[in-house]
Amino acid sequence: IKEDNPLILDVGANLGEWTKCFLRQTSDERISSLQILMFEPVSVTYEKLMRNISQIENGCVAKAFPLAMSNESGLAEMLILSETGGTNSLDFDSTLAAAAIGRTQIEKVTIDDFCTTEAIEHIHLLKFDTEGHDAHALLGAREMLKDSCLDVVQFEYNHRWIHARSYLKDVFDLVEGLPYNIGRICPDHI
Repeated sequence: IKEDNPLILDVGANLGEWTKCFLRQTSDERISSLQILMFEPVSVTYEKLMRNISQIENGCVAKAFPLAMSNESGLAEMLILSETGGTNSLDFDSTLAAAAIGRTQIEKVTIDDFCTTEAIEHIHLLKFDTEGHDAHALLGAREMLKDSCLDVVQFEYNHRWIHARSYLKDVFDLVEGLPYNIGRICPDHI
């Protein structure tokens, strides 16, 4: 990221480990110009994330929101598989539900709506780790994508997409005709 004041969104932040790893790889002079917004909708996990944010140093602006990102705003039921294991999900089947320790109602919002509310015009890095809900969350950034207001989007793709009835093709269709390329992040190349 080459901008002077980059904005990063960590969607599905859980305890903030991705953000901490990102900051460890960022020079001290760059950290002081960063603004990182994290999203974690499960209240118990959110409280622990807030404690972790207080430990971020070097002048980085980090703020957390108790929200889930999706393709529509509103309330939803989230399956709780672990308070802090990073596996809670909005999308599940009966087998996954049987393994749950509970369910909770959460608030979801689209990236587009959030950016309008917060007067955000540009996001430099948008990271999703939403346990299969990634394509839905990305769909909620449709206007930001159309307006080329997102530089880089990183999302997790795995078996959890099946529960969400999402496919990698959905992402290809979403960005078709837009100035984006899709690549797979590997240990030593994209």
